[in-house]
Amino acid sequence: MREVGLREAALLYGISEGTVRRRIKRKELTARLDDGRYRIAVPDDVAGAATATLDALRGELERERAENARLREELAAVRIRLDLMEERRQKEVDAAAEHLRLVLQAMRSTIGAG
Repeated sequence: MREVGLREAALLYGISEGTVRRRIKRKELTARLDDGRYRIAVPDDVAGAATATLDALRGELERERAENARLREELAAVRIRLDLMEERRQKEVDAAAEHLRLVLQAMRSTIGAG
């Protein structure tokens, strides 16, 4: 059995601090006041299970962070490719516009000369 503060007890049990207080008042949790603050007795199996859960969650968080970093890198590469494609498309549009301008100019010359 170990004693923890209100906030830690709430985390260990997966409940709110208000619920911890209510359970203390209903004598569902063993607690004592120490300088006006609750010290809640938490069985080792609850603390151990919570620690194991926290360790598992930390591992999952690290995996998620690594995946997030990988996806950010992939997104950056896609953005670069998209920018290059946009540049190429703009050059093609500009070339087509220039071609049409030249065709139109040649047609005007031909019509004007005729």
